[in-house]
Amino acid sequence: MKLVGFLSLAIGFALAMPTHAQPAKATYNGLFLGTNDVTPDNSGFFTLSTASAGAFSGKLQIGNTRAPLSGKFINGVAEVIAPLSKTQSLNVQLQWDASSDQITGSISNGLWVANLASHRASFDGKSLVAPQAGHYTLIIPGTNNSPSVPSADGYGTVTVTTAGRISLVGALADGTKITESTSLSTNGQWPVFISLYNGQGAIVSWVTFTNLMQTALNGSVTWIKPASSTAKYYPAGFTNQTQIVGFTYQQPPKGIGVLEFSGGAITLDGGNLAQSITNFVLLDANNRVNNLDGNKLSMTVTLPTGAFRGSVTDPVSLKAIPFGGVVVQSQNRGTGNFLGADQSGRVHFGPAQGDLVEFQTIGSSFAPQVSYDTSAGSAFRWLWSDNSTSSSTNVTKSFPGRASRPQLLTAFPGGVLTSINIGFDSSDGGETTPLNTNRPQQNVSSVYFPYPLTALRYWASSYNPITNVLDFRGFTSLEAIECFHCTNLDHVVVSNLPSLKRLCFEACGLQELDVSGNPNLEDIRAAVNNFTNVTIGNGTGPKVWHFCTRENRSITQRYQDIMTNFYSLREPWIWHDNQSGHLSFVSTNLTDVEVWGNDYTSADFTGQSRMFLLWAYENSFTNLTITGCTALQDFEAENNNLPSDVLNQIVIDLQSSPGLQFVNLTHQTVNSTPNAGFLTSPAALNAYTNLINQGVHIYVDWPPN
Repeated sequence: MKLVGFLSLAIGFALAMPTHAQPAKATYNGLFLGTNDVTPDNSGFFTLSTASAGAFSGKLQIGNTRAPLSGKFINGVAEVIAPLSKTQSLNVQLQWDASSDQITGSISNGLWVANLASHRASFDGKSLVAPQAGHYTLIIPGTNNSPSVPSADGYGTVTVTTAGRISLVGALADGTKITESTSLSTNGQWPVFISLYNGQGAIVSWVTFTNLMQTALNGSVTWIKPASSTAKYYPAGFTNQTQIVGFTYQQPPKGIGVLEFSGGAITLDGGNLAQSITNFVLLDANNRVNNLDGNKLSMTVTLPTGAFRGSVTDPVSLKAIPFGGVVVQSQNRGTGNFLGADQSGRVHFGPAQGDLVEFQTIGSSFAPQVSYDTSAGSAFRWLWSDNSTSSSTNVTKSFPGRASRPQLLTAFPGGVLTSINIGFDSSDGGETTPLNTNRPQQNVSSVYFPYPLTALRYWASSYNPITNVLDFRGFTSLEAIECFHCTNLDHVVVSNLPSLKRLCFEACGLQELDVSGNPNLEDIRAAVNNFTNVTIGNGTGPKVWHFCTRENRSITQRYQDIMTNFYSLREPWIWHDNQSGHLSFVSTNLTDVEVWGNDYTSADFTGQSRMFLLWAYENSFTNLTITGCTALQDFEAENNNLPSDVLNQIVIDLQSSPGLQFVNLTHQTVNSTPNAGFLTSPAALNAYTNLINQGVHIYVDWPPN
């Protein structure tokens, strides 16, 4: 076996390099293992301390029996008798090798022979500090080869001091507790020998500290359990060849998670369970494990060591099941075991991608409204800042005064939350968003999504003082976003949302707006912000019917360049958007066009037979065509630069709009002359008279008398 091979190689290497020097004052720790097979009767632990002139003393341990030994090296070789009892003794042959500073040899009782190897332990914590000093968690992996041996993992925690002292505390997968205290050798070797089952069994291993990121220590291990008719677990006994694998453990500072997830799950399987048990949990910033399931569970993590323990109720038997284990930080998980009727079972603690939303509130109460798919969701829970919880989707939580507090919404598995409302009053077209009720803002200052909410359809946070980035990346089912008057909101991520139909960011503080990759987007409302351009592309545009970015005076792009596929556009509301040049639209569905307060010079609305409102005043128009705009009711183009021939044609064309009610064409500046645009042709004057007779309120300038 591997352990015997390792010892044979060490002994052969030492004997191949003779030396006549004597070992200096030092301590050596090691193992001896049977040459043919490792059993509790022929294997054990060895420690020896050397003094001046080759003298030494030490002890051997086989099972629970310890035998003293003493003697003297002569030319690096010694042979002594170690008494086990009044009638039994062991013959011990030792060889010290100067080049490796290792003591090897053999031990025999006349019936068996064991090879011995030991390494020098030189760390003192002062002049020579152990670089391995620190904390570790380790596992002894189970095996699925046979039901006669445990399939669950054993576990333990390890502490190494600067002086190289090692302390191990743990539990095997049959419930046996293990402890050991010894010294680490200078070359990073740890001899593990733990006598078990009243000296009839043992754990034996050479463990090497590797200082690797993933596995900080490892070694082959032999676990021997004797047959015993009185043993509750695995009474047939076994000799299990497995591994010891250890990992660096760092106690997290306050406010930092011991593992890199917040939403997780505890799963128990095997161990005579009728079915596996899974409880969804939340690992909060204080490393409390909060149960999110109706099935009772309690669990604590011991932060100085990385061990955990807990209890969960079996939903079938309704009995509490204790369990334990350790966290493995480099693998972002925990593992351990529990005991069933006559077998042990596996415990897994790891991330579970649920629906999580972290809110930071600043008010004295919080009254969110949430909906989720109750047919798919197995766990739904609010975790409040005072550590109380609620499973209500329409809840009011009160606090003692205003303060900044974290609130957490959880639902498992992921993809069950469908709507979240922390502020909504149907403003700016929001009456089409099917939230259950209007809701005042909830004093939320930040919102964080650890994972995308893939089933969320409606989000509403209007009027809340949100300051962080609202990142909706990966929200593939999201249809509507309501963020009306979130005046502190500077940044959002709303691109590549395949289901998005409506977004409202009116009166926020957005520094940029990227709505590309939203092929179903219909309604864009982003008035009164601070962005200089709107990013359109990757399929966005064909379904957009309402586009409002009014009162964004810092716009630097021409909307003509980004609306090339806005075939459904009905309502371009783009007043005071720093636009200029020629204005036209690819859509033939225009109804309500509000482009006033820009610097357009020409526009062509020919054939826009559905357009009932056109506000084009306060521009620089010198040409404006409305031929075929038969549905006009309100047309305002005052304060432009329209000359008489253009005004004449406009008034003539207005006769084809039977529902016309109001027209204002006053204050035209022509050739730098204010109020110089007049009706001059007889046809235009006749059209004007006809409109007046139809009851239209039409205003034009007349030449001075």
